[in-house]
Amino acid sequence: MGITVNRWAHGYAYWYNPLFDTVFEDDDDERYPHMLARKRFGRIAIANSDAAATAMFEAAVEQGHRAVLELS
Repeated sequence: MGITVNRWAHGYAYWYNPLFDTVFEDDDDERYPHMLARKRFGRIAIANSDAAATAMFEAAVEQGHRAVLELS
């Protein structure tokens, strides 16, 4: 198992706009693109703020925790 840490300065994670995007009741609805993109692929788990569709640091940490749990 390995961990890769990258820093992308001034990055921006997209959240959905009800004027242009389909918005579902559940923020973790499987139909959202960020939910599809963070699905595990073999021994690879995706974890970053984009995987939570928010630009917050704590969301990236939570996604890292989720990804580790997926691999355990």
